[in-house]
Amino acid sequence: MARTMPKQKPGKSEQVVCTPMEFVVAAERRLVTHFYIDLAALDVNKVCSFHIGPAEDSLAADWRRKIPIGRWAWLNPPYSKIGPWMKKAYQSGRLIAVLVPASVGSNWWRDYVHEKAWVNFLNGRIQFVGHKAGYPKDLALIVYGLEPGYDIWTWKTKKEKR
Repeated sequence: MARTMPKQKPGKSEQVVCTPMEFVVAAERRLVTHFYIDLAALDVNKVCSFHIGPAEDSLAADWRRKIPIGRWAWLNPPYSKIGPWMKKAYQSGRLIAVLVPASVGSNWWRDYVHEKAWVNFLNGRIQFVGHKAGYPKDLALIVYGLEPGYDIWTWKTKKEKR
């Protein structure tokens, strides 16, 4: 029997989610000791002490002023329209870790990720807070401000998977 894929609903899926702290802590261990600011968050889903919420409009904010030199920013943008977020992260010239679907065939990937960022393809699904299952698509942690390249990151050890 042929298997059918779930119906895609571009722009209609939930856009406000919270990244599990388990993953954020693992990313901090891999990259830095601490993320300074969350660039796209609400009070209820922020993962850093400082954040830019919808009232401030993160895409209009001056990230070069918001992210001090040498500090790291976290970004888990709405997945319905990733391009403007990736463009801004790339052009900011700051240290930014961005959690996004591994959409290697998209224009935003070609324009703002490939050969412009350090890409960590994630081995191990992420289950966003409040969801019963892991995110159904492959994800990548895109890192701006470091030497470009590609890696596969098994972010959860066997011990942590239990």
